[in-house]
Amino acid sequence: MRESKRRCLARNKQGDQHDYNPDDFLSRMPDDILVSILSLLPLKDAGVTSLLSRRWRYMWCRSVRLDFEDYERMLKIVAQPSLLNQERNKYIRWINRVMLHYKSGTLEEFKICFDLDKHYKGALTKWIEFAMSKKVQKLELNLMENEETFSDSVRNFVFPHKVLDTKRRSLKRKSLSVPKVPSAKMMEINLLKSLIFKCVNVSDEAIGKILTSCRVLEQLYIYNSGHMVNVKINGPTLALTKLQIKFCNKLELIEICETNLALFQYLGNEITLKLNNNPRLQTLSIGMGYSGIENNVFQQISSCIPYLHALELRIFRPKQYMHLLSFPELCNVKKLSIIVGAWYDERVGQIM
Repeated sequence: MRESKRRCLARNKQGDQHDYNPDDFLSRMPDDILVSILSLLPLKDAGVTSLLSRRWRYMWCRSVRLDFEDYERMLKIVAQPSLLNQERNKYIRWINRVMLHYKSGTLEEFKICFDLDKHYKGALTKWIEFAMSKKVQKLELNLMENEETFSDSVRNFVFPHKVLDTKRRSLKRKSLSVPKVPSAKMMEINLLKSLIFKCVNVSDEAIGKILTSCRVLEQLYIYNSGHMVNVKINGPTLALTKLQIKFCNKLELIEICETNLALFQYLGNEITLKLNNNPRLQTLSIGMGYSGIENNVFQQISSCIPYLHALELRIFRPKQYMHLLSFPELCNVKKLSIIVGAWYDERVGQIM
């Protein structure tokens, strides 16, 4: 009798017959574990699980990782550049749909990875505000055209550092397609540990605002920013341990004093580099100027050489551009990497 009643109930619950199966290991798992598993999947794959049953319909909306990488769409644009604007609009609609359905109160990671420029300021700013409102720990804006080309920084989206101002309310947007986010008073930036900018213009003022507002920020990565000129990072109270700055062509000065940095990497034009009293700096990667290392590079890094355990030097055509009079003693360096670049028709013996 009980068995026939159970069968009858199962028939009446249309669409729910797959919600629980005692022989299905996944069905016996609590929601929190399933959400953790879905958070490891690519976002599109996680979204497909909504078709499984009612229980799974919005499970993916609680994922703590929102990684909006879409390489298939990017490859389509490479093959047919005329599709760029069309695919950009599709990409934006995809993110906005996810944001509208998102149900978790916190985010471990929020990543934008697509060819978007300054003309998409409204959507990009709103997405940043959304991530901040979810207490994001890792925020990445990768707006490169593709991984193989170097774009003009004039086209770059400018990071709106005013979103870090807790006294500011969220700006009203004209576009109704961008979801609303809480006011900035409700936003949390105290949990932000990693910030990655690729083809995003970040000003000196913005960097200062980031470092003072994001007190637990451990990693800062900036690639191809056209607004940086004089970057100054000072103070032992900063949590920053990893700083990478690459190909920021307007940059003239980097000053790093009395910090807790453990890793610093710089690639780009010749600049003035001041590294003073950074006793925890153990890993240093340098490549600047025509040679990859300017002739005064060891003088610029001399104060941190005693602390280094790993040193990477990038040199391009040293025979033509580089004339080092001496090589310093690297007492504590355990790993020395020298990366030498040359034209395709040059031999190793010719470039050294």
